[in-house]
Amino acid sequence: MLNNTDKVWRVAKFEFLRFFKWKQELLSIGLMVGGMLVAISWGSIMAFFQPEYRIAVMPTQGMAQVPANLPTVTRVEWIRLPGSERERAQQALGDRYDGVMLIDGHDITLLVERRRDWQQNIDSAMADWVRERRISSVNLTPEQHAAVSDPAGIQINVLRTVSGETVVSDEPRERGRSLVSGGILMLLFIGVFSGFGLMMTAITAEKQQRVTEQLLTLMTPQQWMDGKIIGVTLHCIKSMATTGIFVMVLLSVISIVSGRGMFVLPVTFVDVLTLIVFVGFGLILVNSMLAGFAATIDDPNHSSRPLVMFIPLFPVGMSFSVMSTPESAFSTFLSIFPLTSYATMPIRVAETSVPWWQWILAAVLLIATVYYVRRSAANLFNLGITMYGKEPTWKQIWQTAKAL
Repeated sequence: MLNNTDKVWRVAKFEFLRFFKWKQELLSIGLMVGGMLVAISWGSIMAFFQPEYRIAVMPTQGMAQVPANLPTVTRVEWIRLPGSERERAQQALGDRYDGVMLIDGHDITLLVERRRDWQQNIDSAMADWVRERRISSVNLTPEQHAAVSDPAGIQINVLRTVSGETVVSDEPRERGRSLVSGGILMLLFIGVFSGFGLMMTAITAEKQQRVTEQLLTLMTPQQWMDGKIIGVTLHCIKSMATTGIFVMVLLSVISIVSGRGMFVLPVTFVDVLTLIVFVGFGLILVNSMLAGFAATIDDPNHSSRPLVMFIPLFPVGMSFSVMSTPESAFSTFLSIFPLTSYATMPIRVAETSVPWWQWILAAVLLIATVYYVRRSAANLFNLGITMYGKEPTWKQIWQTAKAL
């Protein structure tokens, strides 16, 4: 005789293996590896197929000849011609030449047949070249030349407390922290979308086939729903982990190829703990909400209610505002409120220092909400499975969901 835990985990295992197919996983991994290799070598591929552009360069009436120190531009060949060849060069535009450049002192005109991206490289190189010529023409000293050439701006340093001391955090680390926040949001989108699709398939299809009633003679609705929620959540975590690992591998390969060494995210123990607690329980919360609501849908092909199941995506979308203002009162509220904390608290922890009492309060509220929502999901499932051919009203859904 199976006990309560065995029944729940048997359903969870069934739901996980129901969507986990080795052949599909291997195909997905192969496609991701292939895409990663293409992404890494894309620059070399484009450079290999990119043609070399011939630009005819000639002076106008204000200059005797073309300056000898034209800038070097990748895959661009300068063809110096006298000013008398202008008309003939323009007639050969598109045939012998890809462009005709007219230089009149500090004024430069590029004649082309069509606007193309490669012309931006010439524009940038010639702008720097003209600026250097203007600076050199006023006979500045080396010190004055350096002062004029250096871009103006301010230096922004980020202070962090390490082992009781206030130190200046390096810029790569701060960029890495922002990358952590963006990665969390990306993985959450993947997890929530996976749960949406899998819950719709796992519950509405079985409800239409009328097979669930037979299984409910062997277990309670709560055991059945807990098993489904755990199984689908495990599959969501698998999808998030697979994507995260391949992104890290891709970033590491790019970093090594570019000569910066192994790519390492500036992740602390608190970051990892926050990710496990809030994202883990957050996915259970979202899947509990999706499971309970999916149980009230009679036919997903004709019901308008599946649109409401996109509501759990709103907290993930609101987390983008937390990235820019993690210290605001609104961000603090979102990171404590249990329906949004699973998405916003990991972002706040990655972006700023969060007081310990806010972290604990948010975790307790989230876990308590998970307990309540999973109970409500079982009640809604029990309601929906007994109604055939029609959907419960919103009033019935509310009354059933709030009853423990």
